Amino acid sequence: MKNLLAIFTLILLTIGCSSDDNSENGDEVTDTRYKLIFETDGSGAIIGDDSNMVIKRLFKYGYHVTFNFYFNETTNNFYFSSLSDTSNDLVFHKANVLDILNSDEYHYPTQEIPILISDQEHLEKAVIDNNENIYLVLEDNQSSHIYFRKIISNQIVENINLSAIYGFNGYLDIFYLDKLNQLVILDEETNQINGVIIDLDTNAMTQISLPSNLNIFNIISSNSEIYIISRREINFEVFEYLYDIHGNQISTLSDFIGGSAIGYDSEDSRFEYIYRGDGRNEAGIINIQTGELDKSSINGEPGFHSSNLFFFNN
Repeated sequence: MKNLLAIFTLILLTIGCSSDDNSENGDEVTDTRYKLIFETDGSGAIIGDDSNMVIKRLFKYGYHVTFNFYFNETTNNFYFSSLSDTSNDLVFHKANVLDILNSDEYHYPTQEIPILISDQEHLEKAVIDNNENIYLVLEDNQSSHIYFRKIISNQIVENINLSAIYGFNGYLDIFYLDKLNQLVILDEETNQINGVIIDLDTNAMTQISLPSNLNIFNIISSNSEIYIISRREINFEVFEYLYDIHGNQISTLSDFIGGSAIGYDSEDSRFEYIYRGDGRNEAGIINIQTGELDKSSINGEPGFHSSNLFFFNN
């Protein structure tokens, strides 16, 4: 009888272990959607959107990215501005993230797109959109006027004097909102923050004014709304806040994300971030209305980041 009981117990344990193994295999995450971030030298990381696992590191030798990174979710091409491989001219470098994901090459190759700027101009910002139209914000070295320039098919089609229209003549903060294809230009050398939002699809310009004490860290957007991330000190304690584009406070963030790679995932209709530094190596979701962060750890080493957070499917 004891032998029968022992055999029965062994059978139950075997079934239980088999069930646990199947459960673990069933919980294994297979990513078909990915996050993409970059560093200032053109390197970066591809991270599984569901698993938060670093799938692949991207490497680019000897580059210094002068402005930001741009990503086309339709073609999966990304762009960054740096010196040409063959001259000292500033150009946009172009590559395809799916080609890199499926390649065994250590350093990824790029194609070059020229940027039209003269020696008499100082470039403040260079943006390239999904149609590969180029938009420049630059300062004329002789007059110190700020210009907005639009380039299509290597031809200058717009060259607007923003100083003459809006009085821009100081230190500019410039943010590109890829979901809206809009450019936000802010002049902070006055008692209030004066700015303009340029719709790059229509060339429509909307003037805005914001309180001077916002201390803007970043400006982000969904497919329809624009938000400001601000950091302020109150009673010797530092907080981060979310505002709308009119300067109205929405929420207080539960942790600092001002230095994060932030992006809007159109498929999940939510803001996500990746934070690397200060002992934190995390991915998370931002609740705009409450300021709460839903945090998860990253499996692997994503490196540091200096770009927005982008999303793509394989």
